[in-house]
Amino acid sequence: MDNEGQLGPSCKGLSPTAVWQTFADLLDPPENPYVRDPVGWVTSTLGEFWWSGQHRMAQSVVENRYSAFKASHDVSKSHTMSRLALWWIDVHPPGEAFVVTTAPTTPQVEAILWRYMGNAHRKAGLPGRITLDAKWYIGNELVAYGRKPADYDPAAFQGIHARYVLVIIDEAGGVPKSIFDAVDALATNIDARVVAVGNPDDPASHFATICKPGSGWHVETISAFDTPAYTGRRSRRSCCRCSSHRNGWRNASSAGASPARSINRRCSVSSPISPTTL
Repeated sequence: MDNEGQLGPSCKGLSPTAVWQTFADLLDPPENPYVRDPVGWVTSTLGEFWWSGQHRMAQSVVENRYSAFKASHDVSKSHTMSRLALWWIDVHPPGEAFVVTTAPTTPQVEAILWRYMGNAHRKAGLPGRITLDAKWYIGNELVAYGRKPADYDPAAFQGIHARYVLVIIDEAGGVPKSIFDAVDALATNIDARVVAVGNPDDPASHFATICKPGSGWHVETISAFDTPAYTGRRSRRSCCRCSSHRNGWRNASSAGASPARSINRRCSVSSPISPTTL
C-alpha cells in the first residue's frame, strides 16, 4: 500500500507538505483569525456593521481584563454584549471557553441579553442550542449561562473552571458589590475578561465606584450623541458585504483576516475554511 492509501481518502491529491500540515493542525489547531477581532467576526459571521462606540467596547474586551462601559440609553449596549458572548465561545477552543452573564433581575437576563443572543445564534448558524432559561449547550456541554443570583448568595457564580472565561454584568448600576466580588473569583487568570455595562446614574452603586479613576478598570464612555442615529454618519464598513458559509471559504478581507486560517476550530481541518444597531 502506498503512502496515499495509508493516509486515508481525505489526504488524496495533497502534497506531502500539505498532508503533514493537516496532521499538525489536528494536533495543534491554528488560532482562530478573529480571536482578537470581534468586530471582524460580527461583520463576517452576522453581516452586521457596528458604529465606533461598539468598536471601542469590543476592542476593550480584547485588550483589558476589566472593562466598564458608562453607556447611555439607546446605544446598543445589550445588543453588543450579546454578540461578544457568541464571539467568545466561537473563537476559543472547544471545552476551554465559558460565558457567564448577570443583570439585576431575571427578566433583564432572559428577555434582553439572552433574547438577542438566541436570535443571533440562529442567524449565524452557530453550534449547539440556546434554551429559554438562558443556557447555551454544545452537545451535552454547558458553555454559557445567564442568571440573577440572590444578592446574598455570591457563591452562585462559583464552580466555573475554564481557561477563557467572559463575565458580562449588564445593567451594572443595579448589581450589588457582593456580586462583583464573586465575579472576581471567576476571572483569576490572564485570559479571563469581565465586562460591566450600564448607566452609573446612582453615585452610591458599586458600578459608579469602578467608573472612577484609579479603580483598576478600563473605563469607556459611550454617548448617545455619538451614535449614527444622532450624527447621521454611517460606518465605513456599511458599504461592503462579505459572503460567509460555515462549511466553505469565507471572504474575510474586509475583516482583516486571512482566509487561509481556520475560521472555526470546530470545523474539520481536512476541509479548508477560507457580525446593526437598535
